[in-house]
Amino acid sequence: MPVPLLAPAPPAPMGSPVTHDATIVTTRKLAQARVMGVPPEEFGIERGARSIRDCNYCFHEVREQARTIATMPATTQASAKRSCPATFAR
Repeated sequence: MPVPLLAPAPPAPMGSPVTHDATIVTTRKLAQARVMGVPPEEFGIERGARSIRDCNYCFHEVREQARTIATMPATTQASAKRSCPATFAR
């Protein structure tokens, strides 16, 4: 005979009101778009696009130098090496 996973709740006694304690948590997400000046060597657009107006996306690529990364804390260094292993392949 199969065993039910959830047993039905027992019926409430007649005449007593049923109350529940509940906590409502609300969150608000704040997103921002920022306009910043970007050097041309750190700015990129979609590979097949002919102009910024025609591209589907553009990006800001920051390349840290190895000596800059060497001064970072060890946890940040490890994440930098994982994200850009070609920089550390020497």
